[in-house]
Amino acid sequence: MNNDVTHGEPPRHAARWAWWPGALSLLLVVVSGTLYTGMYLTTPEGVLPGYAEPTRGTLHWFFFRSWGVMDVAREQSVPAWYSSVLWAVFALAAFAMAAMTRLRRVSWVLLGLVGLAASADETVALHERLGSVGDRMAEALGIEVQFAWAIPGAVLALGVVALLWRLVWSLPRTARALLIAGGAVFLLGALVLETISGQIVLRFDGVITWHQHLVTHFEELCEMLGLTLAIAGILRLVLVRREGPASWRVALEPAIA
Repeated sequence: MNNDVTHGEPPRHAARWAWWPGALSLLLVVVSGTLYTGMYLTTPEGVLPGYAEPTRGTLHWFFFRSWGVMDVAREQSVPAWYSSVLWAVFALAAFAMAAMTRLRRVSWVLLGLVGLAASADETVALHERLGSVGDRMAEALGIEVQFAWAIPGAVLALGVVALLWRLVWSLPRTARALLIAGGAVFLLGALVLETISGQIVLRFDGVITWHQHLVTHFEELCEMLGLTLAIAGILRLVLVRREGPASWRVALEPAIA
């Protein structure tokens, strides 16, 4: 490519690169659902799907083992690792904004710390430590919730929103809309669908059924797509311009530079 022509290229928003993680998120959920369906359909009669170790070498064994690696509901799985990576990217993007802009640096650092904590949570399930607190809160409210951690989790989410609302609202319109939409979609999965999933487990006396797995797949998809939207919101503030075959210039939106 001619360098003069390349130099004349207008800057583009870096957000255009954020849609690939969204596509990969959808692919991971589809693969997990497909493998679970195969495992479910090949489960011998009289056996609860997903509970018994299958006979080695059978088709059921293949689906059972493959699904175990790709299960979106499992903490030690490829989708869980991928979600952790997404949160790490989100955190790095927020920290980069704190370093590049002079506006609301403390808020950007706080947003990055939220991302790091969430990345760790995807690996070691820190949120489940809130279960005992949630149980006491549920008892005080007079309700029965299977995944009681969601109650204090909702309180923490409201606290984060309160602390970072001024930052988000100060951003240009498109970036603000992406961040708000991302947060809403993520919380739809992490709190609303997670709670529904837990109530299904209660309905079936603690047995994990296909109904619960169906909701869980939508839950994890919402979480990953919501996070992708949020990453796109931050990258929307970054302008990238190619100035040569191997030369790029990165700058911020004038409104926040």
